[in-house]
Amino acid sequence: MEEEVLGKAYDGRLMRRLMRYMQPYRARIFAALTFLFLYSGLQVSGPLLTKLAVDRYLAPTGNTSLLDPLLASDPF
Repeated sequence: MEEEVLGKAYDGRLMRRLMRYMQPYRARIFAALTFLFLYSGLQVSGPLLTKLAVDRYLAPTGNTSLLDPLLASDPF
């Protein structure tokens, strides 16, 4: 059986051509990537805050974290 070769996985010439089309949108692309990384960080912060609340108020173990000075000592 013959298998067709569909092309290289990465084509540098094609990428240079695509980058040329993206030049007028540099600011928008940069803003989109910035917001993407910010959104990813915020997605991680939710479970982290839940972990801190459980560890500090529901099942205290005595371990401290960097956010302990910012958290209230009273669980209510």
